[in-house]
Amino acid sequence: MSCREDAVSEIVSFLLILGVVAAGVGIYAAVAEPEIFKAEERQHLEYAAEEFSSLKPDIDRLWVLGTPGDSGSKLLPLGAADRTSSGTLSFGKGTPIRFSHPGGEKTASLLRLDYTYRAFQYHIVYEGGAVFSAGDILLPAAAGETKAVLICTDQTDDVILANTPAAVTYMFQKTETFSGIENLQIAESPYSGYWQETLAGMENITLVYCTLFAEAVP
Repeated sequence: MSCREDAVSEIVSFLLILGVVAAGVGIYAAVAEPEIFKAEERQHLEYAAEEFSSLKPDIDRLWVLGTPGDSGSKLLPLGAADRTSSGTLSFGKGTPIRFSHPGGEKTASLLRLDYTYRAFQYHIVYEGGAVFSAGDILLPAAAGETKAVLICTDQTDDVILANTPAAVTYMFQKTETFSGIENLQIAESPYSGYWQETLAGMENITLVYCTLFAEAVP
């Protein structure tokens, strides 16, 4: 089965489990800081997490079904009406990776989008095709036993206040496929442990380059 066929199957599976994402975030909120969470705050965070997580299949569709230059957008329901600044949304380069292949060496940075909810420092992060919730893996990257697809970027980092909805736009630029992978190195980051475990023993890696930008919507 090809990487694209694997990804199509993966997208279908992820669409079926997005409801579980919201439920899991609600449980985290209730257990972590029950005294500060009103019902509407929990509902807001669950909805934000569900929409944030749906970025993964949306971005995957671009390289699975589209061509370079294709783009998409999503309105993330971030912020809370009773807070002057409920969090931040940062985006740009995430965990750096490096590996050798028969043609030389390759370095790349995984694409990252990080939402921090300030009420209790809750993080939900999209990086490289995976989604992390409060430091734990929520949705995995497109990786099998010997091949993986990683979403990367060359763009600069940026951050915006997330006290209002945010419009996120992403564009598919190009793909680069490498075989005969050796000496894979994952730089230290909050998610390097996941990437080291996921990419161990990979023989083929496809890097999908995308750009992603976010702006607050009044």
